[in-house]
Amino acid sequence: MDLLRGHALKILGRRAESEAAYRACIRNTPGNGAGWWGLADLKTYLFSAEDKTAMETLANNANESMDQRCQAAFALAKAYDNDKDDGRAFHWYQRANEMRTDIHFSAAENKAFCDQSIELFTRPMLEVQALPLPRGPTPIFIVGMPRAGSTLIEQILASHSQVEGTMELMTLPNLERAIRLEGGRQFKQNYPQSLQHFNPQQLAAFGQTYLDNTAVYRTSKPYFIDKLPPNFERIGLLHKILPQAIIIDARRHPMDCGYSAFKQHFAGGHEYSYRLEHIGAYYNDYLRFMDHWDNVLPGKVLRVQYEDMVRATEATVRSLLTHVGVDFEAGCLRFFENKRAVKTASSEQVRQPIYTGSVGKWRKLEGQLEALKDSLGEATLARFRQYT
Repeated sequence: MDLLRGHALKILGRRAESEAAYRACIRNTPGNGAGWWGLADLKTYLFSAEDKTAMETLANNANESMDQRCQAAFALAKAYDNDKDDGRAFHWYQRANEMRTDIHFSAAENKAFCDQSIELFTRPMLEVQALPLPRGPTPIFIVGMPRAGSTLIEQILASHSQVEGTMELMTLPNLERAIRLEGGRQFKQNYPQSLQHFNPQQLAAFGQTYLDNTAVYRTSKPYFIDKLPPNFERIGLLHKILPQAIIIDARRHPMDCGYSAFKQHFAGGHEYSYRLEHIGAYYNDYLRFMDHWDNVLPGKVLRVQYEDMVRATEATVRSLLTHVGVDFEAGCLRFFENKRAVKTASSEQVRQPIYTGSVGKWRKLEGQLEALKDSLGEATLARFRQYT
């Protein structure tokens, strides 16, 4: 109960109460590494020497569950990270990732899925779209890699009077599963091949289902945000069932982005994030997806580079609002004053003004990150030289 209360208070931005709840969790259930990670995931919490000893003891305790040990190890790594002890931090991040028991990622399978999608979603296939246009507010999809600034973009947009922030909605993945079943039933084909056989009226019905199913998360504003990063794989589907959808790609230098993902204890999913070489492979597939969408749907996706956002904030925000189609509002530059609930790993960071301290942090650990560099490859890294 203390742990859940800590999570809820964190989402609401009630920092001191959240800390107290996590402390109560640690005190009342000493083997609960989730309490330690709850404090660490506040990002700026400073742990005492006694805290670090307790976390290390738990992380090394073979009598405790691996999941709790893993979260304690992630928390200890973050404690050293906040102390600027980069060497010890990396050691414990590596230990923590090695403790994950839910690794099922295959770089080869992910690449094959990317190849298949690129081959299928051609310009002629994408020309068939929903008709009539689904009725309702305009969805804004923020996609990309995790830890690339998507929550920052969401918070900026949600600070506009016409835009509603929601959460990382699973509505589109759930609808995709329904379309998969329907395509198999009607056309005896697997998804995504079956998608090319639906007519405009059927596509419109799918789009309307999405808008109807998201109604519970929003009020009456003309725009709302759906921020689920892996939806970058579904841009072709979005284009077909929701032609009016606005799509924004949150992008960040792959070394900073990749190492930041490696440092995060994700509650679920993101299986690629537990090994540096897998992160590089997944990032490259993400780039291939986005390059393909730029090719077959030119101008459809607005790319927002994290480094531009933090170095030239107002100019980037203005271009973002222009792409959405709303007037500039000064409140978008003071997004950190927005009291809305934020349920992502970056919830505490977006309650602070813009800062540039996260740009180029990977260089301090360049030697330890060779596996990430090698898997990304020189061609990918060359695309981001201006952002180091």
